[in-house]
Amino acid sequence: HTGTVYCTGLYPDTGWEFNYEGTSASHRIDGSADIMFADQISGTWADPFTVQEYSHLQTWIRVLASANTIDAGAQWGKIQKVTIKSSDYIAITFPEEKATSTVTYSDTSTDIIVYDKEIDIENPEGRSLSITMSPLGEVFVSPQATLTVTVYTTTFPEGKTVEIKLHDISNKEIPESAISEKVTGHLFVLNLNFNPLSIIEGTCTLQYWNDQDEDIYLE
Repeated sequence: HTGTVYCTGLYPDTGWEFNYEGTSASHRIDGSADIMFADQISGTWADPFTVQEYSHLQTWIRVLASANTIDAGAQWGKIQKVTIKSSDYIAITFPEEKATSTVTYSDTSTDIIVYDKEIDIENPEGRSLSITMSPLGEVFVSPQATLTVTVYTTTFPEGKTVEIKLHDISNKEIPESAISEKVTGHLFVLNLNFNPLSIIEGTCTLQYWNDQDEDIYLE
């Protein structure tokens, strides 16, 4: 009744791996799990826990695509697959007593699938490009100032890769030094515009993240 108890919060309920001492936990980034964490709080019999405060540990990317012209859409062919590069693990190291936990992202990376014709029941041959912007998919990735996006089409089955810098609500490029403040836990909309001559242009702008019981799933 006199000892202090320490508590942290981890979401989702499954998928976490702990080290032998129980001082750290890690979770694989798969693109669909909204990984969240509530930092350490403490309490005693006489001084109960305060309310846990959860925060998102990834960046939510919503991807749309369009062709600059009808001819450009025909030149590229149908979209077969779209991926975004991400760290493949999040690791959290818990502190001793009253301190702040440390969140890190692995140096190893993985390609998170935004869209894949193999799981597109309505378009088994791939998604056609038109001059109208249409949604491709939504994923969670590790926070980063520049997205590495690879697009595979029937004309370019080997894939075309483009690097796209993230912009804040004022449409200013977000520097690497501001990732934790302006990228982690934020929603960005990525607009992919396909031009003639095999050029992809992309803009990625900040949107508000609605936390009201909203989950996303790969289509």
